[in-house]
Amino acid sequence: MITTKHNRDPEYYKNEKIINDVKKVFNEIDKKYNTKFHKYFYILDKIYINKRFDTVAGYCTCKQPLHIEVSEKLVKYFSEDVIKNTIAHEFIHAYLFLEKHRISHDREFNKLMDLFAVETGYQKRKSYRFIPLEDIEESYKKHNLYNAYCPHCGTKFVVSKIKYNRILSGRKVYYCGDCYEKTGKKYYLKPLK
Repeated sequence: MITTKHNRDPEYYKNEKIINDVKKVFNEIDKKYNTKFHKYFYILDKIYINKRFDTVAGYCTCKQPLHIEVSEKLVKYFSEDVIKNTIAHEFIHAYLFLEKHRISHDREFNKLMDLFAVETGYQKRKSYRFIPLEDIEESYKKHNLYNAYCPHCGTKFVVSKIKYNRILSGRKVYYCGDCYEKTGKKYYLKPLK
């Protein structure tokens, strides 16, 4: 049994229907695009629920033994589509690590996420960090979270107090990754009051 970073006695995610749906989609992607996702389906057979994740939906540990963890809040409060998207997101991280020793949200990662979105008809989510609605005010206070936005596409970001103060001071440090990928231009975040 794996003892995860945040769980002494980890609980397994047991919804076989969702896991089988995710495997089915990746099988289709394998057939159409000559990928090798099927080689790593064993990772999907043991997904752990992490009760301590506060704002993170899922996490892929790229150390041996490689495994995926999902937030208990994700499982309790979110739809099957969001859960499938999160599991797929983390599984793509695992796949890229095992195949190419890469873990970042680079072009190849986004391309594979886009293939998953096309196969399922789900809208690709820009962010896999979340705060359940009933915890928003408490979480903002607890973690000193603030809002910022991209002036080009309007995407809203939740940032820490330190990042927010840098944005407020006019430092050009944080920019929208989606806009940069699409246009090649850095659109620096602005404070949202």
